[in-house]
Formats: sequence, structure tokens, C-alpha cells
Amino acid sequence: MTPTMSEVVAAHPLFAGWPAGAQLVVGCGRLVAFAPGALLVAEGEQARTLFLLRRGSVSVELHSPGSGPLVVDRIGPGGVVGWSW
Repeated sequence: MTPTMSEVVAAHPLFAGWPAGAQLVVGCGRLVAFAPGALLVAEGEQARTLFLLRRGSVSVELHSPGSGPLVVDRIGPGGVVGWSW
């Protein structure tokens, strides 16, 4: 059974002990899934989305001139992506 947005946000560590904050996010959130290797946001783009990871992992990459993408962080379940607006 797919959890509701309210359940997902309330269970996320970012909102532990902050129910008012969780309720603000629930109203503008949506549940999405991405295929392995999908790009969530490109380097240099304006961040417009906050991703609360439930499953899987996300690699944070920077472009390194002459050598291509460089993985600088890997974020797993319970992590947050897109918080550095």
C-alpha cells in the first residue's frame, strides 16, 4: 500500500519534532519515483524542489573540466536533496 504524503513527510527525519513544518510541506508535495540514472537537477540550475528520499540513493555530481562528472556525495534513504536553494 502506498503511503500518503502526510505519512511520508511525518516519518521523515527532517521533520522529526516539527509537526507544523511537516504540515506546510504536505500541502505542496507529491510522491514521485525516478528511474535509475535519472537526472533530478543539473549543476547550475535553480533549485525549485526539495526531495525527501525514502528509497534508493542519489549521487551529487560536479562537472570537472577535462575529466567529466565527479561524485562529491551520495545520499540515501532519510536524506534530503535540493535543500541548498
